[in-house]
Amino acid sequence: MNAPFVLVDDVDLAGAPPGTTVPLSTDSRHHLGRVLRRRDGDPLVVADGSGHRVEARLDGEVAVTTAPAVEDASPRPRLVVWQALGKGRKHDEVVRVLTELGVDEVVALTSERTVTDLRAERADKARTRWRAVARSAAEQARRARLPEVSGPDSLDDLVAGLGGRPCLIAHVGATQDPLVAARAAAGFGEVVLA
Repeated sequence: MNAPFVLVDDVDLAGAPPGTTVPLSTDSRHHLGRVLRRRDGDPLVVADGSGHRVEARLDGEVAVTTAPAVEDASPRPRLVVWQALGKGRKHDEVVRVLTELGVDEVVALTSERTVTDLRAERADKARTRWRAVARSAAEQARRARLPEVSGPDSLDDLVAGLGGRPCLIAHVGATQDPLVAARAAAGFGEVVLA
């Protein structure tokens, strides 16, 4: 059985040697102790969300590293997905699935057909929820690197900020195979999929 995987907040694990104490959140401690029934001394894997992971053991309120931290390689090319907002909380599911698939950034976008109205205060709450969904999905998928989650932004603003990055647009009437287009864009440092 795999050791539980835990993402920690406000901790940089880069270069963490064995014996480093890593604080665990109340939610993580509850999940480990009550849900997974882990006890002191049980192994776990701790990650900092920026690509560093380390083997550790549970020790009360903290994890104590048992090996040097390692860094997951940064993906190349970096994949950014622009996703139009759907009704209700459908974007939560989109963020979850894209995180599990390994996308590096999810940008919510609004267009002329967007029904959801996210004014400033509602947009802040939605972004907070999307980031929590991404965090949970990253733990489930054992991802040491959390995706960026942003938006909602207008399609016009996103296109204006595209710069020289290639942008692959999913379209029902496309004449080119998407895998051929993706391979052509692979030489770039970042690719946008809309």
